[in-house]
Amino acid sequence: MPNRTGPQWPRKMPRRIPTPMAPTEPNAASTCQTCSVRASSVCPRCPRIPFVPVVGALPATCAAMAALLVALLVWRNDVVRLLPQTALFYKMVGLEVNLRGLAFRDIKVTNETVDGKPVLVIEGMIVGQTRKPVELPRLRFSVRDAKGSEIYAWNAVLEQSVLKPGERAFFKSRLASPPSEGRNIDVRFFNKRDLVGGRA
Repeated sequence: MPNRTGPQWPRKMPRRIPTPMAPTEPNAASTCQTCSVRASSVCPRCPRIPFVPVVGALPATCAAMAALLVALLVWRNDVVRLLPQTALFYKMVGLEVNLRGLAFRDIKVTNETVDGKPVLVIEGMIVGQTRKPVELPRLRFSVRDAKGSEIYAWNAVLEQSVLKPGERAFFKSRLASPPSEGRNIDVRFFNKRDLVGGRA
């Protein structure tokens, strides 16, 4: 029998036919698809989303609302300057809005007699309500009757033009022979409406 020393063809391996797996019956307790651990137990390798309860959400919201209300009250002048329509809201709740940053103090009205004629003397003080210098406008005095109608008015220029923080400006004005029907005196700052009405 001849001796074959050359390379030989590899033998053909028998083909393996996969055997179908028997269907598994559904189990009452499901298993994890990642690590085959029953769902009833805790799987250490499966990702879990920790449950973080919301603690203090309501107090934080209340604190934020309280801070907003305080800001609206403390800086109401700046709010009205930026949003003029909010002035009506502050007026409805009884809060004063002072855009000029100036206020009258200790106003008093007295009567004097000079050369046999009555003289009405109005004097008082102006204080600043801001932390920066404020320009002092002219003053507007008006005499009103019992019905509140203006029957006489005049303007006055202050000697001091600018009021610095912490300073006070005093004023004093006289009206000789005041109207006999006058009942009240109004003191305010001169504004643009007086220019429109020709009251300069």
